[in-house]
Amino acid sequence: ELQSYLAVMAERSQYNQRYAFPDPGRSASRSTQYRNRKRAREQRSTAVESETGSAVLSLEQDTDDTVGNVEEEIEGCDALGSDRSIPLAMHSESKNSSCDQPQLLEAEVLGFENECQSVLEDEDDCEQSELITNAGCSSYSSNDLPLYEGAPLTISASNVLIMQYKMRHKLTYESLADLLQLLKLHCPIRSNCHPSIYHFKKQFQSVASSMKFHYFCSSCLQVVDEPQSSTVCTNSLCRSDLAEQGARSSFIEVPIEPQLQTLYKREGFCTTLYRHFHSRTSRQESLGDICDGSEYQRLVSLGFFSSPNNISVTFNTDGIPVFRSSGFSFWPIYLCINELPYRMRIMKENRIFAGIWYGCTKPDMSLFLKPVAMTLKRLYTEGVMLSSQRGETMLCRVALLCTTLDLPARAAVLNFIQFNGYWGCCRCLQKGTRVESTHTYPYIEDNPCGPPRSHKKSCEDAGIAMEKDTNVEGVKGPSWLSVVPCFDLIKGTSVDYMHCVLLGVCRLLLRLWLQSSNHQSLWYIGTRVPDLDARLCSIQPPDEMQRTPRSMASTLKFWKAHELRAWLLHYSPVVLYGVLPDAYYQHHLLLVEAVFLLLQDEVHDRDIEQSLRLLQHYCFMFAPLYGKQHMTANLHSLLHLPEVVRHLGPLWAHSCFPYEDANGDLLTLFHGSHAVEKQIVEHINTLQQLPSLAQSTLLPNSSQQGFYHKMTTKGTHGRKSQKIDEHLSVVGSPHYAELCDSEKALLLQAGGNPPTQVLLYPRLLLPNHRELVAETRSRSTKRNNSCLLYKSGEAHKYGVVQKIISFWESATVKCFVLLKRLEPASLEVCDDQLTHANFKKHFVAFFPPRSENQVAISATEILDKCVYINIAKYIEYVFVSHLPNTVEVE
Repeated sequence: ELQSYLAVMAERSQYNQRYAFPDPGRSASRSTQYRNRKRAREQRSTAVESETGSAVLSLEQDTDDTVGNVEEEIEGCDALGSDRSIPLAMHSESKNSSCDQPQLLEAEVLGFENECQSVLEDEDDCEQSELITNAGCSSYSSNDLPLYEGAPLTISASNVLIMQYKMRHKLTYESLADLLQLLKLHCPIRSNCHPSIYHFKKQFQSVASSMKFHYFCSSCLQVVDEPQSSTVCTNSLCRSDLAEQGARSSFIEVPIEPQLQTLYKREGFCTTLYRHFHSRTSRQESLGDICDGSEYQRLVSLGFFSSPNNISVTFNTDGIPVFRSSGFSFWPIYLCINELPYRMRIMKENRIFAGIWYGCTKPDMSLFLKPVAMTLKRLYTEGVMLSSQRGETMLCRVALLCTTLDLPARAAVLNFIQFNGYWGCCRCLQKGTRVESTHTYPYIEDNPCGPPRSHKKSCEDAGIAMEKDTNVEGVKGPSWLSVVPCFDLIKGTSVDYMHCVLLGVCRLLLRLWLQSSNHQSLWYIGTRVPDLDARLCSIQPPDEMQRTPRSMASTLKFWKAHELRAWLLHYSPVVLYGVLPDAYYQHHLLLVEAVFLLLQDEVHDRDIEQSLRLLQHYCFMFAPLYGKQHMTANLHSLLHLPEVVRHLGPLWAHSCFPYEDANGDLLTLFHGSHAVEKQIVEHINTLQQLPSLAQSTLLPNSSQQGFYHKMTTKGTHGRKSQKIDEHLSVVGSPHYAELCDSEKALLLQAGGNPPTQVLLYPRLLLPNHRELVAETRSRSTKRNNSCLLYKSGEAHKYGVVQKIISFWESATVKCFVLLKRLEPASLEVCDDQLTHANFKKHFVAFFPPRSENQVAISATEILDKCVYINIAKYIEYVFVSHLPNTVEVE
């Protein structure tokens, strides 16, 4: 009966007959070729069973055993579906094999599959789960096979490295397909290389995100609860036809819990989290991170951090224009974990991507924020169970600590009036006034920063505003973030210095100074732009500043925030010296010093108090100098910066710089214009999973891991280095040299006993990871990395590195630096008797260095690297500026 049944099926199965042995001359689709290879493997295994008769006997004796064996064969074929180790020539071998009835064998396989399916339907859920688990193990083990016989790479390791290469170099899928073909040409014929982009992408389907679409009516923003069945808007005042094109819009929510699980599973993540958590104890004398601010310490006092597994996050969203030819834009939501060290928390693989709004309109925050706010509320009250890399299960709760936004996004998220309306400030209740069609905030001497807003009062005003359908002191209605427990809408909202100070006030000042419309004003210096350009473009910044200075005449409107930061803190005091009228120059230096104090690694109470005095005096003098019409919202926000630092730590700890970088990276995660939002979410999830996949597939301390590290880090790789002690290292290729008598005498005075020949190195790596370069070994004409601050007894002095000398003495490595000492000038750059501004803490003037001022110091006496500004052909002095902190990297 079984044989007759199989014969009938063989006659009727025209589809299987067609694709079992295709015509070699006919072109077949990719899916057809895949099925051909799979069926060829099935036929060979069935032929062996037909010769021995084991398949039929097994079916008659024990149906359950046969089902299990066939299921293993089918799953094994599925697991090896992408395996191309069998060349195409094997199809002809299969056709000419010892089996006389290939169609019958094909039908037998189909019959076994049908029989298996009927048996599986009768199995219980436990057996089905076990089969699925075994199938997954089979697929995983197939990826552990070598790429080809004798290859140092497994299939899974190759997948991870290729995907990381694609991410690093922003390849399109078309270029990736060409790369896969090229790699296959370099491998033996019998290899496990992926034949196409389809099979490669299939390996990463397991890391696809469970993104959730939220649909709503495009006309009235009414939520569509059942998108599959709803054809008409449920709003009785709208009743739009949702079947029409463009009538229904959506945004994407990306679940936070799976992303947290991915992070906690990563090697070393929990250890780093706990170590940083215990090191951020409450500091009374200084603020060194967001964890030292009063808002974080409030959560500590409430007992939220009694468990080291609990974390806090910073929230950010902003609009990103996508295409130049349309108004299509993205609004992503990022969450960063504050308990991680700053450099680690802003890494792209450690950011949490909570959702994205896409379309030609700005998001409606009453729709967009609801899923994220409810998730954060649940994560605070209930938490989520997570597993560490060691398999330990823990309960993790999440608190929203801070939001950092620009002015338009801040007003939308908090549901406040925009910054150019009455009561537009989110931190105080100053109403403002209209001057020449511009909304301004005059300086109020009695209470410059107040009266302050409070979270409780704002929530009460939101309820009143919703009832009366009007704004109450700038509050338009409730914000979804107000439902998140223990989040303070006012104190937890940062004033971002990137948008406020750099893109706001600095750009305003440059327009006032240089625009020809102000040619009759006392502050106008537009006619001196060639002189300003000559000074600016002759400055040689260190490597810590990514961009070299650009011309003000031709590129000023294109300056980025990083360039404006370098201009404010380092370039402007020198470039404007002697050009801007003295009253305006001294006034500008107040802003420079105040921002520098709030950007330090450790901000003390005295620094906050001093910056408050400087900023209040700056804003008080702004209207008399420049006019009331320029007292904008950004200028008023300067008064709140010291208060923000008390609540949330130094300005760098909650700035928008890392999120703007993330937005730039986001635009590289899609290609084309089709379903770009899905492409972005899938790429981000793959990016988050890659570190865990690399950890489990790449061999430790191997060339595979070295290549992966190169693809995930920026900077120079493979440079030679030698450690001097646990903090200092010399970098680069050394060469032997003989010292002259004067140099030997200097080294003896410094405590060294040099031999006849010493090693000269080009670079010295400091404990804070900044790199000094010897001026005599530098090949760069646009950068200067040779200026340093060192300790001489109890005094701090400055110098320019000439040589980095290393030699052995008493079985230990000694390192000395030969430098030109800088002699301080009596020039007082900032002279403000009212605020007592100590500009020398940040900016110092010197006489040009002379060759006879050479000294030698031990490398252990070096304190820090500085910005050296030498434009002696325009000014008779040279200047040294301090870098404000070690954490912000351009």
